[in-house]
Amino acid sequence: MFINLLRFEIKDRLWRLSSLVYFFVYLALTFLLSVTFAGAFKGTSVSFGLSNKLSLNSPVVLNYLICLVGYFGLLGTAPLFGQSINKDFENGFSQILFATPLTKRTYFFVRYIGSFISSLAILSSIAIGIWLATLMPFVDRTLVGENQIWFHIAPYVTNVIPN
Repeated sequence: MFINLLRFEIKDRLWRLSSLVYFFVYLALTFLLSVTFAGAFKGTSVSFGLSNKLSLNSPVVLNYLICLVGYFGLLGTAPLFGQSINKDFENGFSQILFATPLTKRTYFFVRYIGSFISSLAILSSIAIGIWLATLMPFVDRTLVGENQIWFHIAPYVTNVIPN
């Protein structure tokens, strides 16, 4: 029962219009910042206070970009988490829900884990946007190194998830 509820919660969260908008806004923002950093637009540069000799997918640049956009992503996680429980109380469904064999602890845990996984999936668009930017043929190839998956995951483990 727990797995079914969790699957329903995640599916419900991810296919909402607001979740899709957040996903594509973060993806587009990081993609544009990344291709600009990698020299796609001649005469325009974005350095983020970092050396322009660093490659786009170096650990330092990835950590900086993912954390920077991830902090803006926190603005999208608050409504995602807050709305999950509030909707049941607004609709009066809480009285029916708590009359079932489902305990309050299980209910809140499913809501929390579902919102957490959904927000992590939405924020994964940041790394996807950077990864897509490294594959574009119009960026300066001298500013793009070899893609390594751990360099994309480490900022999430150290900064985005704890925040």
